Amino acid sequence: MKSFLACFVFVSVALIASADEKIAIPTQYTVEMVSNMKTGDEEMVVKSRLCVDGDRKRIEANAMGQNMITILRSDKKVIYTLMVEQKMYM
Repeated sequence: MKSFLACFVFVSVALIASADEKIAIPTQYTVEMVSNMKTGDEEMVVKSRLCVDGDRKRIEANAMGQNMITILRSDKKVIYTLMVEQKMYM
């Protein structure tokens, strides 16, 4: 589970960083996504929401009943990851 969450955060950050550089997009927007993933015999649905306001980004994701929030602050060069059910952050 931890490796999945780490992979999800890494891929999300990489996609956001590459999207901002290649195309002109509005400075404020929200996108909702549903991803269907299959790993071995397991199928998983990940629902996520991306909120962008200038150089601040927030990703809210729900996978396997676990809620996770990632906050990216480019201005402060910091990334926060909140694991809601565990009441933890990284």
